[in-house]
Amino acid sequence: MGAEELIANYGYIAVLIGTFFEGETILLIAGFFAHLGYLKLSYVIAAAFAGSLAGDQLFFYAGRIKGIELVNRLEGVDCLIVEMQADGTLIDHYSKAFQADK
Repeated sequence: MGAEELIANYGYIAVLIGTFFEGETILLIAGFFAHLGYLKLSYVIAAAFAGSLAGDQLFFYAGRIKGIELVNRLEGVDCLIVEMQADGTLIDHYSKAFQADK
């Protein structure tokens, strides 16, 4: 079985799993293979969308359910987060990107 057959047979599953964990690099490689004609671009887009959506949702809910326990296990991180929330550093850091220039 040659490389072309492997890409054609397992390319979409590789895109789905790859975008579940990482995303951009896998999608760039899959787009290149679609350009070469080994994969169909519409299927690559669908697999990438499904993989990235599933990964984002899983990791979001894992953090929402077990995030506090993880932070409590790591020494010093909890204090840093509380300090950044209390003095507004966390909000100030990210809010500047959304402010309009005057």
